[in-house]
Amino acid sequence: MPPRKTSTSSTPPKRRRKAPVTSGQTAGTQKSYLLSPEEKRQLIMAHAEMRQPVDSMQRFSLWAGVFICVMAIGVGWLYTMRQTIVDAMDVNSQVTAIQETLTPLEAKEELHNNLQTALEKLEALEQQNNQELMLQMQQNQQASSTESASSTQVTTSTETSLFIPVEEPETKEPAFPIPQGLEIDTQ
Repeated sequence: MPPRKTSTSSTPPKRRRKAPVTSGQTAGTQKSYLLSPEEKRQLIMAHAEMRQPVDSMQRFSLWAGVFICVMAIGVGWLYTMRQTIVDAMDVNSQVTAIQETLTPLEAKEELHNNLQTALEKLEALEQQNNQELMLQMQQNQQASSTESASSTQVTTSTETSLFIPVEEPETKEPAFPIPQGLEIDTQ
């Protein structure tokens, strides 16, 4: 980048483009918006008079609140870190105790036994679930057979649906008391 030329003359540089013309003014009648030093001083003094002094109690309460929040976060962080370190040390001591008592062959056998018991429990749950589904399917078949015998409609499907809607018995009295003078419209 070439060095900047500095001018020693007291005249301002020439404008490269025309200044914008505001409404109601022509190019020759523009007002200068520069303030004299006295007007600047008056403006600064007016702003200084309007400024409210800061209450020392407000400043103190602000810093007290900031301090309390920082302390709460710091104490929580320290407590959490302490618990994390203690838990990590406990886990390490448990792992070393297990490693000292078990040989690799014993650890493999224990893992195998644990997996076998988990698989047996899973198979027992599957058998129980299958028995419940079979019982439910039998109940649905019995319900559909009694329903088809009592109805005049002929069904062409031989499959039974597990999702038969349950019909609620109609009650003549509502579950809540009706005030005197009101009647229930059953239409």
